[in-house]
Amino acid sequence: MTLNWSCPLSKRVASFTLPTTTDEETMTNRPMLSRISTALAAFLVLLAGCSADNPAEHDPASSGVGTTRSDIVCTGAGLGSDDEIKFEVAYYVIDGKLGDVCLGKGSQTLVDAWDLLDTIAPGDALDSLGVFAGFSSKERGDEISVAFVNRANDDGSLFQMSLNLETTVEDGDYLAVTLAHELSHVFTALPDQLTASNLGIGSKSCDTYFNGDGCYTDSSLMTDWIAAFWTDEMMEDVNPIVEATADDGQARCDLNGGFLGAYAASSPEEDFAEIFGAYVLQISARTPGQQARLDWFAARPELARFRTAAEAAGIGPLENEFDRCG
Repeated sequence: MTLNWSCPLSKRVASFTLPTTTDEETMTNRPMLSRISTALAAFLVLLAGCSADNPAEHDPASSGVGTTRSDIVCTGAGLGSDDEIKFEVAYYVIDGKLGDVCLGKGSQTLVDAWDLLDTIAPGDALDSLGVFAGFSSKERGDEISVAFVNRANDDGSLFQMSLNLETTVEDGDYLAVTLAHELSHVFTALPDQLTASNLGIGSKSCDTYFNGDGCYTDSSLMTDWIAAFWTDEMMEDVNPIVEATADDGQARCDLNGGFLGAYAASSPEEDFAEIFGAYVLQISARTPGQQARLDWFAARPELARFRTAAEAAGIGPLENEFDRCG
């Protein structure tokens, strides 16, 4: 199976893909997690109290926040529909709470996914989301998009998170990992982490790492991550302008057992996101390099709180079924 979390942020960011075939061998050998913990399975069953075929009757009034917003163009075109991706449903997100349906008739599948995301995202971790959307895909070939995030405003303070409605239903076993992965692409691209290129920062004036959409600040999580785990030689081979693929990271994966598969080795952002998902869902390391990456998150309280939230909800641990490197 091939993983492809698209970058940079100006495109569909962090789009997890899987083969269109569903034969037993393909599903068993998925480099992401093919089995879910008993606790997570039970949690998802509880979430599915309503039929996914019926429109979601989500009432955000009890949250005490407004249920709509005026800074999101919540239409198919505004959310990013094209020849391959069609947005079917979307909800506003206001102050980290799911608001009104702003596109389509609602979806219990999407509401259930939000509830899971809300469970593993403590405190104000969802405040930078402005819309939570579900799409269908007409993509051809051996890959289809499962999820992605993208900026919803110019300065990168607001984001859209989108899930493939079909694969979200079919593959609930890795949903929590996917959601954690996607959320990491949000909080590592906020204005205090990344200066967007449309604000005057280009690759030539970037002293840290230009990811195709902006320049990471000196004190950003990604700058620290690169300093800890990515050598100058490794960085020279990263092309931030094109969408990352597993093929891009295969050579690094072959040489370095610290990565969770070839896709993680394709760029610093995907390395960070894969390990973050593994950390939150208590996935054990196979190698010292993987353990060092997990320890990096554990040493940062602002990131460790995500794992604490998942543990408190009984979600995880999950088994390490990522492709091997090294």
